[in-house]
Amino acid sequence: MTSSVSTAPLGTAWAGDVLAPPIRVAVVDDHPLVRQSIRALLSGELDMEWVGEASDGAEAVELVARTEPDIVLMDLSMPRTDGLTATEQITSSASTARVLVLTTSVDPSRFRRSLDAGAAGVLDKDGNPASLLAGIRDVFRAER
Repeated sequence: MTSSVSTAPLGTAWAGDVLAPPIRVAVVDDHPLVRQSIRALLSGELDMEWVGEASDGAEAVELVARTEPDIVLMDLSMPRTDGLTATEQITSSASTARVLVLTTSVDPSRFRRSLDAGAAGVLDKDGNPASLLAGIRDVFRAER
């Protein structure tokens, strides 16, 4: 019995029998350590690509217009323009980016406001890295 291993070029992933482009991810958080940690996590995934980062909601809106990511990981509590406002602006624009909110607050009203603002999903920052990666993939496939 023989077995073969197929490998995809770096920055691509197999989707069934088709070579799929990576999920393009932008990270928005006012804490540099959080942004850098998520960037490092994404670098180990063949089906994901970091496209940029922003430290507040106003920068996020500009980043999305410039880089056209598939997924925006969005913190809610940030200076200048908060994550809810940025989420509303991104989801009401011509962008096809889906917003996945990352928050330390599991307050149900905040969860509901995030979805009402257009977020495709909400994840607790206290989760583990595997949950974040699964959440990105789920939101990319249009699953909440």
